[in-house]
Amino acid sequence: MVAAVLMATMKPQPTHRARMYLELHREYRLYYVLSILYGSRKQLFITFAPWVIVTIFNQPTQTLATLITIGGIIGISSNPCWVGLLIAWVSVPSDDGSSSPDFVCLGYGFVKELFPTGIAFLLVCVFYLLDQMLMSVNMARAMYMKKIAIRPEDVQPALTVSVTLITSFQSRLH
Repeated sequence: MVAAVLMATMKPQPTHRARMYLELHREYRLYYVLSILYGSRKQLFITFAPWVIVTIFNQPTQTLATLITIGGIIGISSNPCWVGLLIAWVSVPSDDGSSSPDFVCLGYGFVKELFPTGIAFLLVCVFYLLDQMLMSVNMARAMYMKKIAIRPEDVQPALTVSVTLITSFQSRLH
């Protein structure tokens, strides 16, 4: 009864909604390019790498599940603070690992031609784990955006544009 009376006497306060918009700034074009590269890298990690492991190397999906688990354990057991400190210390836009698909995809594509099947499969597993670990470094893009922002209020819209670009790029590939 007391709760009902208290709720009946409450008056809602007017809320002010933040204006949501996507606004591209020429000054942040490198950040947008890095976001698109990250989206393509994520797409490769999610689709191409499992395809190589399961189809090319004829591995059961349990192998992929094991790799994902191992990568998760490595990610959890490694100290995320060290990753943040490394990003802050180096502070270069390419620190988010967006350029690693070149190396990793070349490895996925040619390792079977260069090495015997057993060694090639182990190398592909190492590539997969490295790629999974480098995903945690993607916070460097947000730190880079914060660093180059002309105005502090530009950061949130630019991060929103980044997510939109990544999502849009991935949906176009499907």
